[in-house]
Amino acid sequence: MKTLDLITTEELAEMCHVQPNTVRYWRHVNQGPKHFKVGGKRVFYRREDVEDWLLDQYAEANPT
Repeated sequence: MKTLDLITTEELAEMCHVQPNTVRYWRHVNQGPKHFKVGGKRVFYRREDVEDWLLDQYAEANPT
């Protein structure tokens, strides 16, 4: 069975040194990493998706 390494909104906020409301805003305007809901309410992010998103953010800020 495959397992997922999941991150919560609060954990993502801590990783990015922003408030959880900022992460919620990113989600609202489709600017944050991929996410999904469990039970129709609880939001999670796959660590792999977060890392990919952060690398994309870095690449956009540092074009070669």
